[in-house]
Amino acid sequence: MQSLLVLLSLSTSSLLVQAAPFNVSHAADQGLGGSSWWLTSCGSTLFAGSWIDIMEWEMCEAWCNDITVGSSGDAFQFAHIVDSDEMECVRTWMMKEIVTPNPCHYWLGGSRDEYGQYQWTSGHPMTYTDFVENPGNDLFIHLTPPNGYSWNTKNNQNDRNNGCLCRLDRD
Repeated sequence: MQSLLVLLSLSTSSLLVQAAPFNVSHAADQGLGGSSWWLTSCGSTLFAGSWIDIMEWEMCEAWCNDITVGSSGDAFQFAHIVDSDEMECVRTWMMKEIVTPNPCHYWLGGSRDEYGQYQWTSGHPMTYTDFVENPGNDLFIHLTPPNGYSWNTKNNQNDRNNGCLCRLDRD
């Protein structure tokens, strides 16, 4: 399994991340980057994340949609995870490459609906989960280093140190 690292920088303010649309096709091909964003591949899927800039869960979908690839302008989406192989690829990347110097917490694109069930914002069926034993009962799915990036739940009011995890399927 080979991962591709690309770190990309965008401007931010202390209260609001303002994602400027950017195209990662040349960066992905050439391994270019900056200091606050990363990109890796897991099979035919690209994952992108922020490890410096933090934002509320609701801001992640727009942030992800501002990342595009290639001349077609295919946009990333707020990440869903389809199976254990994909989760292990993302987890391995985060544990080996992103832990130092500042391990980041990430929002996944899953939230609890009015019936108490978790669902993906992408509309993909939630057929795989990786929740810790006691994940909590908050609104949003969350990845954190102390859990080995297994899933727990958090909310925006009590957890303000999160980046976003995005995906782009390339098949």
